[in-house]
Amino acid sequence: MELPAHFSPIYFPIGNAATGFFVVFALIAGVVGVASVLSGLNHIRHWNIDSLPAAASAAAIAWSLTLLAMG
Repeated sequence: MELPAHFSPIYFPIGNAATGFFVVFALIAGVVGVASVLSGLNHIRHWNIDSLPAAASAAAIAWSLTLLAMG
């Protein structure tokens, strides 16, 4: 059994070969964005200096993954 010439482990039937990777990056960015929202809501609920770094770093990571998903 041989693999086809244009085999990709991420198969997405619409678009070109990069579409599957962008879909995966967008899904990861969405999940991290939801985690960032939960961390931000936890910071608003407690509103102290101890919860600020976690909320800020989660927001920065979610923002950077969103930029990566945009291509």
